[in-house]
Amino acid sequence: MRFFIQYFFLLFVYIIPVLGASPIPYSGKVAMDGINYHGHAQFTFSLGESDGTVHWRNGADANASVPVFVRNGRYSVLLGGQGMTPLPPKLFLDQVELYLTVHLDTNESTGLRHLAPDQLISATPRALAAEWAKMARLSEGVSPGAITRAMLSAEVLADLNNSTSGSESNVTFSPTPGSIVRSMLASDVQSDLNRTVTKSMLGSDVLADLNKTITKSMLGSDVLADLNNTLAPGSVSREKLSADILVDLNKTITKSMLGSDVLADLNQSIKSITRDMLPPSVLTDLNRTVTSSNIAANTITTAQLNEQILKYLKPEITLQPQIPGLIFGGQSMNLTSQAQGKYLTYQWQRNGQPIAGATGPSFSIAEVNGTLHDGNYTLVVSNDFGSVTSTPTALQVDGTPSAHTVASISMEMIFCPPGTFTMGSPTTEAGRQSDRENEHNVSLTKGFYLGKYEVTQAQYEAVMTGNTDSLSATPSQWPNNPNRPVEKVSWADAQIFLTRLNVQQSANIPAGWAYVLPTESQWEYACRAGTTTMYSWGNDINATRANYSVSGLSQTRDVGYYSANSWGFFDMHGNVWEWTADWYQQAAYPTGNPVVDPTGPGSGSTRVRRGGSWYDDGTDLRSARRSNVTPSNRFNGIGFRVGFQQQ
Repeated sequence: MRFFIQYFFLLFVYIIPVLGASPIPYSGKVAMDGINYHGHAQFTFSLGESDGTVHWRNGADANASVPVFVRNGRYSVLLGGQGMTPLPPKLFLDQVELYLTVHLDTNESTGLRHLAPDQLISATPRALAAEWAKMARLSEGVSPGAITRAMLSAEVLADLNNSTSGSESNVTFSPTPGSIVRSMLASDVQSDLNRTVTKSMLGSDVLADLNKTITKSMLGSDVLADLNNTLAPGSVSREKLSADILVDLNKTITKSMLGSDVLADLNQSIKSITRDMLPPSVLTDLNRTVTSSNIAANTITTAQLNEQILKYLKPEITLQPQIPGLIFGGQSMNLTSQAQGKYLTYQWQRNGQPIAGATGPSFSIAEVNGTLHDGNYTLVVSNDFGSVTSTPTALQVDGTPSAHTVASISMEMIFCPPGTFTMGSPTTEAGRQSDRENEHNVSLTKGFYLGKYEVTQAQYEAVMTGNTDSLSATPSQWPNNPNRPVEKVSWADAQIFLTRLNVQQSANIPAGWAYVLPTESQWEYACRAGTTTMYSWGNDINATRANYSVSGLSQTRDVGYYSANSWGFFDMHGNVWEWTADWYQQAAYPTGNPVVDPTGPGSGSTRVRRGGSWYDDGTDLRSARRSNVTPSNRFNGIGFRVGFQQQ
């Protein structure tokens, strides 16, 4: 089962009342089974109230989706842009609270799925608008809040530069160049200047700023200098102040209203403030005996914090633990998780019960035993503000050996467990071969072994020496390289090799088992090793990944030179093409219901080869790339890999 996990980042939402119906930049994160999703997906977005009432959708209805590319788990869109329905200009003015709802459909799901929880959006324009202005000015090398002459029009510059004398209150004066006098102002502007500003005329955000505690650290050096000066004649008198400002001035200032730096000044050893300067409430605090009971009474507990604050204080699991593939008895196993938060504690659980001693971010078992260790594993991460439990991950120990070796020729093989995967490539994959690579689900109900490496020259020679079919035991273009893959081998030659190998190993083969070529679906299943990308390592390729045309070798290379995929197979991409058991079918892959244990068509004229070779371009090495050639064809770019399975 796949689990979708989404982390939301809402950027610039608070500017909505300023910009009207401008699109909203929005970013999110998606993980599947604890792994960041990478690829194309379809999304739907809507804004609505908590009761389900929808006020905006990205399209005409709930099923209208937009394509978005998710890169390493992250994606970004413009809500109301990118071909979506525009946002109503008064959407955030008419609604106090709106919730963003997101649905997702990837190539591995069967429809749109809700990414919970919905995200609460509230609109507060001033602060972020100021931040945008600040960033704009900084990008031009201008200090925050500064207006430069380059920003003014010619007529404004002319007014600033005129030296006309003016008068104010019957006192004649000559302003310096650039001064603006009252006589230059319109009557309505002068009326506004002469009006008394009261608290009732201020907005809620301005009132909030006025009610803040102002500390010395918030004041500029010129303001501090003024505070330290003795008021000179001409200072503002009480009769010039409005009634509500006088009320504020007459309030008693208590310790709770003071900032930490002001309190620090009060606590200095040089006592410039005497007791008779303090109001009764401060004196009461000073005279109070501090006891454990009144300390406890003023302590903030977790229960007093709201969910928004707790969300940032509680732990968050950023990497879900996952069982590392099929586990065989006697193997070691390691579960790892990652979490964010302060002062975290960890406790691993099996079937909901704590595991003694398993109290770290990772948990290891040296020798796995099905009886002792099968079950569902979870991790509980806790701190003083709460706890969170990971999604369960199931461990089931398999009794089948994870490896098999043909000792006589030192051929190592790896077990591929039964499973279901998506075969083929998405329509957007670079180098895709049209409907020859249609994506479809394939279920393999039986496990099988596959060669860890391509068959080498040494292994081929050991089996084919003395054959009665007049075939060379050393057919390669570059002979005497025992660890390079054998090539110039036809599909029919590979069948003779397998027949001889089965005879030679008959005493060691379990009843009903045989060495064979893998089917086309088995080959891609092992090549992908659980991935859905272009290659088993990702979506890019270079000369450090595989032997292909850009490597500059123009020939084969020893097997195992490049890194293995996550299941341990080497050279599934490049070096030499590999024969498979299937006849090639020109028609499109099947679509619709999953295909179970496919073996290809019953007849044909060419056989399927997979993996690309040393002379091919990078797109020919893709996991989904299909090619075909006549079974009798021999050339220096094709070899094979041996499968071992129950017939």
